[in-house]
Amino acid sequence: MPKSIIFIMFFCIISMMACQNSQLDESLLIGKWKAVSWDVEGQQNGRDASSVRFEFQENKTYQAQYGTQQEQGTYYIMNGKLYTTEEGKAQKNVLLSTLTKDSIVMQMNRMGTLEKITLLKE
Repeated sequence: MPKSIIFIMFFCIISMMACQNSQLDESLLIGKWKAVSWDVEGQQNGRDASSVRFEFQENKTYQAQYGTQQEQGTYYIMNGKLYTTEEGKAQKNVLLSTLTKDSIVMQMNRMGTLEKITLLKE
């Protein structure tokens, strides 16, 4: 087999693997979630993770709470990211590095600071 054909086959296989859609199962998001850890730049930051709660509904709406702050709006998942749009606000997104039936790990870049929140299903 000529080298050019082997190269083309190798390139096609790599391309197919890269293009495999790593879409997350959005149905796993449905339910109530409570944060158990909140790291900033890989370190515990003293923030009260237990005051962070999310609830995602099947109708693509959500409610979130952090202490006394509350928000609600709509959401969707695309390309491994959770996009939320709070009522009357701009859209924001976080990377969902983990989404299982009982845990979520959200990674975000807040003004240049990397943060990671781990949530467990209530």
